[in-house]
This record gives sequence, C-alpha cells and structure tokens, in this order.
Amino acid sequence: MTKSEQWKYVETKINPADIATRGKDPTSLAKTDWFSGPAFLWSRMPRSIFPEPALPLNLPECEKNEETWVYAIRQVEPPLLGDLAARISSWPRQLNLVEALLKICHDWLTRARSKLLQDSSAAVTFCSSRETARILLLKDAQSSCFRDVITTIKTGKPLPFHSSLSKLCPILDPSGLLRVGGRLKQSSEAFDRKHPILVPDKHPIHQAILEHYHLMSKHQGRHLTHASVRSAGYHLEKGRQRIRTLLAGCATCRKLRARPEEQVMANLPSDRLACTPPFTHTGLDVFGPFLTHNGHSTRRSQAVHKNWVLLFTCLVSRAIHVEILPAMNTSTFRNGLRRFLAIRGECQIIRSDQGSNIIGSLGQDPKLNFEDLRKGLKIKGCEWILNPPHASHFGGVWERKIGSLRRVLEATLSLSGPRSLSYDEFCTLLAEATAIVNSTPLTDISYDPNDPFPLSPSSLLNLREDPSFQSLDVFSKEDLLAYGKRRWRRVQYLSEQFWIRWRGEYLQDLQTRRKWLRPKRSLKVGDIVILKSKSEKRMSWPLGRIEQVRVSLDGHVRSAIVKTIDTTTKMSSKPRFFERPISEIVLLVPSNDG
Repeated sequence: MTKSEQWKYVETKINPADIATRGKDPTSLAKTDWFSGPAFLWSRMPRSIFPEPALPLNLPECEKNEETWVYAIRQVEPPLLGDLAARISSWPRQLNLVEALLKICHDWLTRARSKLLQDSSAAVTFCSSRETARILLLKDAQSSCFRDVITTIKTGKPLPFHSSLSKLCPILDPSGLLRVGGRLKQSSEAFDRKHPILVPDKHPIHQAILEHYHLMSKHQGRHLTHASVRSAGYHLEKGRQRIRTLLAGCATCRKLRARPEEQVMANLPSDRLACTPPFTHTGLDVFGPFLTHNGHSTRRSQAVHKNWVLLFTCLVSRAIHVEILPAMNTSTFRNGLRRFLAIRGECQIIRSDQGSNIIGSLGQDPKLNFEDLRKGLKIKGCEWILNPPHASHFGGVWERKIGSLRRVLEATLSLSGPRSLSYDEFCTLLAEATAIVNSTPLTDISYDPNDPFPLSPSSLLNLREDPSFQSLDVFSKEDLLAYGKRRWRRVQYLSEQFWIRWRGEYLQDLQTRRKWLRPKRSLKVGDIVILKSKSEKRMSWPLGRIEQVRVSLDGHVRSAIVKTIDTTTKMSSKPRFFERPISEIVLLVPSNDG
C-alpha cells in the first residue's frame, strides 16, 4: 500500500531501538539517547537532510534460490510403478503387467544388442521371471514411502524411537527389500515367514495385496485373512485396521455375516397414551390352531376339528378379548369381528398386521382397496392401520398378550393328556385364561400390605360403563361413602382411580427403552440390500434396491419398499416390490448420497 520513497532509513549508530539488543548497565544507559530519542528528530532541519542510502527493492527473505530449488527437485525421484498400482487394483494383474513389461524390455534390449553384434543371452531368466516383477513393485512402494528408513539402515544408524517401524527392527535383504528383523532369526521357519516384507500403508499396493489374499481366503474373517497375508510373506503396516475397513466394505462379507438394520426405538403412538374407554384403540391378531371334538367321528365328519383364536388387545389398558374362529377364512373373521364390536362397542383405531385372513377381509388386493376401505371407516369414526409385512415387533402390544394367553392354554391342556377337549370345554377354558391374563398386574407388586391392590386390566373391565357415555361430573374420595341414589358415584370414582393410577404407575413405566437405544443410519433410496427370508438359505436371499422409504414421526426410517427381480421365469425377469421393516433388510452397498 506504500512506496519505497515514503520510507527513511535510520543507521544503527543513531537508532535507539538497537540499544535494547545490547547489554547496558543503568549508568551507561543514561548516557545514550534511549530516553530522548535520536537527535535528528529534535532538530528543525528539513527531511531532505535525513540519510537516504539506496534501499534494496528485493529483500533477501523474499528471494528465491533457484539453484537450491532445482537441486531439491532432482533429489526427489518419481515412483517408477506407483501410477500402475493406483490404476490397477488387482495384485495378480499388476504382476502380470510388470512381467510383460520386463519381457518387452528384454526383447528390445536383445534386438539392440543383436544389431551391435553383442551377446544378449545374459539375464534372460531373471528379467522374465514373476519374482522379479514382484520385487520391482515392492521396492518401488518401499522407496516412495520408506525412503528415510532405507537411508538410515544403509548408513548403519539405528532408527529413532518415534519411528513407527522401530519396534520391528527392519533389515534389508540382498535384493534391497525392506523386511521385518524381529526376534525369530533362530527359528527353523522359512525366510519369508521369519522376515516378512514390509508393505507401506500409504501405497496402493497395500490394498491390492490385502484384497487378493482376502479373496484367496474365501472371504473369511479378520484373523484368517491376516494369517493368509502373513503366510504369504508380507507384513502390512496398520494391517488390522485396514482389514477391518476392508471387511466392513466388502459386499460378499456383508452378504454372509452382516446383521439386519436397526434403529432407535420409536416413540409410543398417541393411541397408546390416551385416556379412553377400553377397546377404543384396539390391536388384533389370530393364533392357533387348537384341536377340539364335537362327538364321535362318522363317514361325513371327523371327531377332531381345528379352532383358532382371534385376540383383541386394548392398546391403552392392555385388556384382552377373545373370539373363537372355527376356520381361517374371511367369513369367520368378519363374524368374530362383528361379535367383538357388538359386545365391546365401536372402535376408533384398529391396528393389525397383514395376515392372510385379515387381508382377505379388507379386499383381495389391499394396495388397491385399502384406501377406499379406510375412507369408509373414517366416515364411521374408525381407522384401520396395517403394519408392514413381516414386522411382528410393530405389534408388540398384542404379540406379548398372545404369548401370555398361549402359555396359560398350553399349561392347562397339558394336564388333559392326549385327549382333546370338546368345543364347550375349550370355550370355557379360553374364558378362564382370558380372565387370568386380564388379572395380570400392569406394575410391580408392592410388599407393603398397606399399599392398594395392584393395577390390572380387569380393574377397569369390571367397572366399565357404556363407552359412549362420558360424565362431566367431578368425583372425589367422599363418593366412596355414597349410598342410595348417589351410590352410582362410588362406581364412577373407582373407575376414575384406575386412570389416575394408570398415569402414575403404568404410563411412566413405558418411558424407558429396553433395547435399540442409539439412532443409526437410516436406509435411503438407492441402497443395495438383501431381504431376509426364513424359508431360504442366506446366500439365496433376494437382492434388491430401496425404491421408497417410510419415515416415522421421529424422522427415522422404519420400513421401506424394495425392488427385486423375479428370476423364476427363464424367458423374462420382471421387477417385484416388497414392503419390509428394516429388521428384515440387510444393507450391502450404501447409495452415493449416503
């Protein structure tokens, strides 16, 4: 921003700033112009008399020493085969190509010598061997990454302690390769195993050798892959870290051993947290079959028949209601559903999985007819929500009750021995089992006898009034002493206490997450995945691509639509689409934007 003419030069003899750079005692310092400044600043002379020596326009610290720069460039030798290793990732292909180049060079040298009438038979075997190609590739990699180490070893000096190779005590073999010295010199093992070749981590040849021997070990785990590399006579710098990275990105290894996707446990839906009458928000499922008999068998009828159980679970109070289905078809399912609605009243929300009998009741093609059905149910004030296929953990509320009810039934049926129950006996047993499950406490039982009785679903069911009736009165503890015409208030107060304890005891117990505690990467459109199948072996699981994801209210992907190719027909392969939860999807290759 300034010009050189605007600056004036002050000589060292009259510059007080230079006094601070020399040692002075107080007496000598007082005789100098340290406190008063240079004398020419106090004079009224024009500035033209200031000393103006010729100022150098090019300062020494800004000059470039061209000779030193050229010398540094000449000392750095470009790698001979580094570009080849960066372009070709296969270790055998690198060896083949270098071997072919050596053969071409040997042929050119032979022709040149033949023109000069010289003998060209020397070093024919050496130049055309595969071992020579391997030595050239490894020496090129070591010279570009371990130049200082090789120079130090050649001079006979020990490596510094901060060097990453100091613990390996590296040595140079007769061919000039850097090898591990170590403590196994007295071993009877082969020379390559006692002193493996050091392969630098920052060179592309490191990844090529690692991928080659990982393929030779048939995509085994970290230990077998590392053992295969060491048996071949190589010591990979940072080998364990690079092997972990390789296994994490290998599509074949992920197909063999990768776990299905997981995500942090979702928040509870609002229909499980609302204070509503029992079975206003319901989940349903079917389990069975159970064998019953109606009498003796004849030519037209059998003595033993199969029966299934249609289970309805209140999403709020965890109460259950059961209906017996004599068959697994749409007609019997609809009859059981109508019996439930006639007894318990209309529902606002119904949740279920996509079972064959449930899907049949919603239409032959649920993807086409479900939207029309949902609009019709909304007119009546009821919404039917379907979980994704193969997502049993989406319905953990009723799946847990199925397990509880099944244990009660199986424990009771085991007492009857090989004889099956009659239909009437089975209905009675099912009602008793339902009462036992509904009496199960929702919270921990206190050992203090002064505490109130444990909260259970039957506490609400036994005092339940018409679900459509909602009283606007406020009930208090004094209503427990009500009598006569006001005795109905006692029942209402007891019913209200259920919800108070439900909020204070049971609802807070749902706060903690038992598993799936941390959020993970969500599936994205374009990810390459495989679909888990219990009926097929792992290597036969279908390969697909994520076409669409289902995002929950908390912003995480819980299910996705996967596009696969149907290879059952030999003439043509048509795409198929499956909706699956992330627990049935194994991620192989993430998309570019992931």
